[in-house]
Amino acid sequence: METTRPSSKGQVILPKSVRDAHHWRADRFVTFDENLAKRAADVADIAVDIA
Repeated sequence: METTRPSSKGQVILPKSVRDAHHWRADRFVTFDENLAKRAADVADIAVDIA
């Protein structure tokens, strides 16, 4: 599992392993699902609590 965080400008870098696995190039568009993002944030909060 890869982890990333938004920059101060709100930009998110997709880890190279994820880009390679999905064959995403720099000219591709990515759509974010707010429901999935919420679940991912919840998982990240749990991971921080455990650490």
